[in-house]
Amino acid sequence: MRSFIVPLCLLVAAPLCAEGEPGHWFLDVHSVSGTLDGHYIGLQSGNDFSVDLKNDLGIGSKGTKPGFGLEYQGHRFGLELSSNQTEFTGSQAINRQVTINGQSFSAGALVNSDVKFQTTTFNWTIRALTWDHAWVGIDLGVRAINVTLDATGYNALSGVSAWANYKGGLPLPQVGLSTGVKFMEGRVLARAYYHTLNYKSASFVVTGADVRVFPLSWLGVMAYVNQAKLNVPQSAINDSANVVLNQNTTGGGVVLRF
Repeated sequence: MRSFIVPLCLLVAAPLCAEGEPGHWFLDVHSVSGTLDGHYIGLQSGNDFSVDLKNDLGIGSKGTKPGFGLEYQGHRFGLELSSNQTEFTGSQAINRQVTINGQSFSAGALVNSDVKFQTTTFNWTIRALTWDHAWVGIDLGVRAINVTLDATGYNALSGVSAWANYKGGLPLPQVGLSTGVKFMEGRVLARAYYHTLNYKSASFVVTGADVRVFPLSWLGVMAYVNQAKLNVPQSAINDSANVVLNQNTTGGGVVLRF
């Protein structure tokens, strides 16, 4: 992810500095919770996968985790960097053979699993249309996904135990639209966005919205919702894998404006 952030920061530095009319910086700390489902069937780095997160592992949210965001919002441009992590856990007797990173778990085994799902987003907004209390922008950016999956299993009938681990990441460029409105002389800010990436029959779509209320000019509270969907059919890029991931997150916290 670092290789993407550095050149993008250099790219937007000049127009942000030359914007003229001053904007605002926002720094927020928030709690994150959500849901995750999907499957991976095929090969990854030569290792077999055949697992469904919900149906096979029965994963559910492990609780809320902290996240952060740093933004610049000006009259013509916007810049956003955010990072969130959600964690999930499951414990379920599987009814079929499940394979994770080359390690198989036989039907009937009790499998305990832990999943960490980290997302880091860098986004640059060009406000193409602006009015006194609203704007419409074009978004360019990248969303990096990092997944860690640990699973242990034990089959009471055969007495066989197994352990599997997988760590992987993928930076996904995205382009889309966003819109925002403000009320009460900037005391209330709301924003919604739609980002997408399509290649052949594969798709990655992110939608979301957030609201910020500032009882003080420099201190406020925020709430947001976000949905990300990754769908890579087996024939989309190559014949080695079929991948589906659906993530829904919600959050709320405090935000500083300066």
